[in-house]
Amino acid sequence: MGTEAINAIQESKTGRQFVLIHGSWHHGGHWKQVQQALEERGHRVYAPTLLGNEPNSVRLNYPLKEIVQHLQEDIVSRDLTDIVLAGHSSGGYIVQQLAQVEPQRVKQVIFINAYVLENGENMIKFTTEETPTPQNNYSFSRLLPFDWFRDQFANLVDEETAKALYATTIPQGGQPHSELQDLKTFFELPISKAFVYLTKDPIYGGPDSKDNWHPRFSTRLGDYKLVEMEGDHEALLTNPLVLAEKLTEASSDLN
Repeated sequence: MGTEAINAIQESKTGRQFVLIHGSWHHGGHWKQVQQALEERGHRVYAPTLLGNEPNSVRLNYPLKEIVQHLQEDIVSRDLTDIVLAGHSSGGYIVQQLAQVEPQRVKQVIFINAYVLENGENMIKFTTEETPTPQNNYSFSRLLPFDWFRDQFANLVDEETAKALYATTIPQGGQPHSELQDLKTFFELPISKAFVYLTKDPIYGGPDSKDNWHPRFSTRLGDYKLVEMEGDHEALLTNPLVLAEKLTEASSDLN
């Protein structure tokens, strides 16, 4: 029996419940290959689509409170517990919010090159200089220009692959990104925290920049586990099998 098969059998005995939260211009279906890889390792996985991010949605902007409440009701209706809650990019602050309102259901939070906001902050303060922002849309781009996506999100794949991935992205509303966050209790929660650092993500200057995802946002978590992966921002699509391995590694210390 091969090593991978043995590992899968061992993990199936201690399978975890992952909930994967997507970021901007994405939906739950973008986790498909990561989800399959985790399930093959014996884990249970749910990858919801946030309110307003449904493909072909006619309404893009919802208040943050409605988005979180919609997700909370979904999680409760499925009676998911002992959750390893992982968020990518702007999904980071959704992870913070959900953990804050359902702490008894969340065992660990994992941030994948994701925003970790402090109380009273909004995400837009970190993006207005980085993202093309047309007027009258809560200072956020509805659909990313391809060149920006290619250079900043999918910089480790060839042009043809980048175009194929770009074709799956969706328009994004900016209302929740613009709202000041109430995160008074998140950092006091007695839950495990981890950060998966995609080292080839250039959005905040790359690995040589002090403003990069790590340590800029990761260190806000206080006591946390750091797992590094050589990947670009779109690792969930460009290298999903390795990302699944890293998520497993990030959660490996849980009881």
